[in-house]
Amino acid sequence: EIRNEWPSSRIIFGRNSLLKVALGRTPEEESADGISALSRLIVGQCGLLCTNSSPEEVQKWFSCFKRPEYARAGAVAPRDFVLPAGNVAGVTFPQEPLLRQLAVPVRLERGVVKLDSEHVVCHQGDILDSNQCRLLKLLEQQMAEFSVTIHAVWKRVDGSIEEYLPISANEDLQSMTDAKMDSDSEEEGEKPLVPDFSFSAPIGVP
Repeated sequence: EIRNEWPSSRIIFGRNSLLKVALGRTPEEESADGISALSRLIVGQCGLLCTNSSPEEVQKWFSCFKRPEYARAGAVAPRDFVLPAGNVAGVTFPQEPLLRQLAVPVRLERGVVKLDSEHVVCHQGDILDSNQCRLLKLLEQQMAEFSVTIHAVWKRVDGSIEEYLPISANEDLQSMTDAKMDSDSEEEGEKPLVPDFSFSAPIGVP
């Protein structure tokens, strides 16, 4: 979705070690003046955005970009989720063995998956394990939020690096998208930025 919204820019997302080698891990190895300083910022789920848009424009657009996401193992549950007794909504009989594998005591009755008593999937504040995450995804319960944080920008014109914290944006997302589409696309001005792709912020929790 992000690539579709930024068609004139390039997003590079892969193994961190390869990204560091491509940029250069030291000033002697760097592919362009000053760009090796970005290498130390490539930690965890990180990527590069090569764009002609201004850093302010990029920050404002991504501050508006948040999408619900399925939680991953190690995430903190933002709320309780309990399966009530009775028919298990949204689950078909071929999925009954998977539910049993995930320790949900279901049974089949005339092709309908049923629970004889309520089953607690998670409590608010629980550290979710892989089985809980698989079960929440099966039940279409999205308990995380996908977002992108921009940490730094390298400018080709002078090889400088600027690090900054994300800013809040009040501009409408669509107006930012329209402005971005009109930006200059000459390669001489492209600026690699370091975005961090995060799944950790639970929905409804600041």
